[in-house]
Amino acid sequence: MDFSAGIAFFFGQLGKLLLSLGSHFSLTSLAAALAIGTAFFVWQRLKRGRRLRWKTILRALYPRRILRSRSHQADIGYLFFNVFVFGVVFGWAILSYQSVSNGIIAALVALFGQPSPSSLPPYVGRATITLMLFLAYELGYWFNHWLSHKVPLLWEFHKVHHTAQVLTPLTNFRVHPVYTWIFANILSLSAAIANGFGNYLFGDTAYQYALSDTNI
Repeated sequence: MDFSAGIAFFFGQLGKLLLSLGSHFSLTSLAAALAIGTAFFVWQRLKRGRRLRWKTILRALYPRRILRSRSHQADIGYLFFNVFVFGVVFGWAILSYQSVSNGIIAALVALFGQPSPSSLPPYVGRATITLMLFLAYELGYWFNHWLSHKVPLLWEFHKVHHTAQVLTPLTNFRVHPVYTWIFANILSLSAAIANGFGNYLFGDTAYQYALSDTNI
């Protein structure tokens, strides 16, 4: 049997998780959190006039009661599922951002006619699209969260995220797959609508300013 595709997928997902600047679990994010946590505990000890004992700080940063808790162990399972399994199982059921965006543009052309290309400098269009997509993402994020707390059926899936008994960076992955599916579709829809209107506004395709495939 040829396992090359599976191996490539695994390392690709692992790379997105640990190396992408848009990942909540990237090595840069974790290093920043570790630096902030270390600085906080050092300041606490110095403020109390205590000696700096790195073993004590290490125990504070990685308390055994948290690392050994069932809640933390469950979060590890959620991480593996959401990073390596979810896309395979539910990927086909997520709206295509590009397809919806093209549909919005086609609808606007049908209603208002073919737009004229903008005479503004290209950076104006790119900066505007970047801002529009950022705001669309935030609006979609808020709307999804609001629905999840207001609609009883959606709350049943969202409440999984609120069951953690201890909090670590891994708790970010404690989400029900149905909640993630709804979230992904709402974000895809909100961003595609913004992109469609933005591109029609400027009369041509305008790309956001991105860093590591993430809105800057």
